[in-house]
Amino acid sequence: MEDYYVRRVESRDHLQYCTLLDQIGKTLTRENVDDMKFLSRDHVKPRSILYEVFTGEQMLALLEGQHLLAENSLVFLQMLSYYIGRLDIYNMVVEFRKRRQRQLLRQGYDISPDYQS
Repeated sequence: MEDYYVRRVESRDHLQYCTLLDQIGKTLTRENVDDMKFLSRDHVKPRSILYEVFTGEQMLALLEGQHLLAENSLVFLQMLSYYIGRLDIYNMVVEFRKRRQRQLLRQGYDISPDYQS
């Protein structure tokens, strides 16, 4: 029964992450996406795949595919949102990270102070 509970919690946590990305992807404008592509150009390989990205959802999927974005690694998205001037998205990411870190601390995980929001 304990394994079931752990899987259900992981599933709920992943759903929260997917919901966050969905909200962010829908609020990104074409200009935001273009700015994110520019800022990501040295991190995405091959760089040519950036020419195929036009929407926020596509950009986030690309970042995940390039391992620049994951449920436990939101720093790159946080940095991009700050530099494109989308402090609303930046704050959404920061709040998500804080909530997730509090959950992990309650579950007994040890998080280095260097990585805490």
